[in-house]
Amino acid sequence: MAQAALLLFYSLSGGLKVLGAIVQFANGQEHAFAPHALARHVAYRILEGTDMPAYFAMGPWLVDHPGWGFLIFPVAIYLELCAFIVAFRPDLHRVWGTGLILVHLGIFFFMTILFSAQVMILGIMFLASPFAGSRSSARQAARQLPL
Repeated sequence: MAQAALLLFYSLSGGLKVLGAIVQFANGQEHAFAPHALARHVAYRILEGTDMPAYFAMGPWLVDHPGWGFLIFPVAIYLELCAFIVAFRPDLHRVWGTGLILVHLGIFFFMTILFSAQVMILGIMFLASPFAGSRSSARQAARQLPL
């Protein structure tokens, strides 16, 4: 139940991102699925005046190379949007937990927003999940992917 509740929050976040993108698209604005969406988001965060040390300079790099953001952002939205379904597919617990942890690490390295507690909770609840299949293959996991 705790896993399902946690994943429900991720699905709500992904759903709001998709809903916001639909509204922005309808208004002719830059939306989450546009080629420069993540680069613009990171640029806005940088312009807010965040204290970004030189070794976390991936944000400016992404602004200079927006194509990578076009590949990353839809995957992150997919991981969030379909997260609740994963609560009922134990073979995907470790894969999805790793994906959501990587989303949080990406947010940290691109925008210097730290999610250490969330990463720890995801690690405990999904990487060490007692329900995860111990012998599931990559092929079995791929067959259970949502959508």
